[in-house]
Amino acid sequence: MKSSRMVMLVLGAGLAVWSIGCADPDKVQVADLQRQNQQLERDNASLSQRIAQLMRDLDRLNKELEGARGQLSKLKELQPGWSQEGGIAWTDVADDILFDSGKSELKASGRQALQRIAAQIRNDKELSKRGIWIIGHTDTDPISISKDKWKDNLDLSCNRAMVVAREFYAMGFNAQHVVAGGQGEHNPKVDNNSRANKQNNRRVQIMAIQRPPSGLQTREAETNANRNAAPATPANEERG
Repeated sequence: MKSSRMVMLVLGAGLAVWSIGCADPDKVQVADLQRQNQQLERDNASLSQRIAQLMRDLDRLNKELEGARGQLSKLKELQPGWSQEGGIAWTDVADDILFDSGKSELKASGRQALQRIAAQIRNDKELSKRGIWIIGHTDTDPISISKDKWKDNLDLSCNRAMVVAREFYAMGFNAQHVVAGGQGEHNPKVDNNSRANKQNNRRVQIMAIQRPPSGLQTREAETNANRNAAPATPANEERG
């Protein structure tokens, strides 16, 4: 009896080993390769998405770089003495070059300085397309010697800007593109706490700014738009 039971155990173990050994090794290998292929496909899809994102980032950076190069190029092209920020270019002329103290009559040295600036504007492809804003500035010292002529620093700064504007008119600039104004002591470059700083603040600032359309240009644009939008008359329509 014991020998029979032993034989059955041996046979059972042999059948188990046989069943395991009978698994098709080719099918096992194919299944493993399929799993590897699926993982590779997932990895490839992830890498493709990453590459696409990197290409978009690269395109954006290239556009930003091109824009920065364009701005840098414009800055490099500016005439000596000019500065630029946010699309506005400007240059300052010290008041003692343009005018005697408390006066608004243009000096010979001032006329020469304005002629030089006018030539810079005309010879610059970008500046020549812009409007010209002329803004007078003073220090904080109140009007004293010439108080019979000027109500205050704002009055003096505006009148000096108007004199410069008229000089630009005389040099052939379109009066529609020239704006004159003043800020008196209200927009200093530096604190008015020393004689040198006050001298630095007394100036006429000439700015080149993109021109807005004039009223006439706006009306012409509206007329052209309305004309283009009007329906055409059919060729075969009977006329009354």
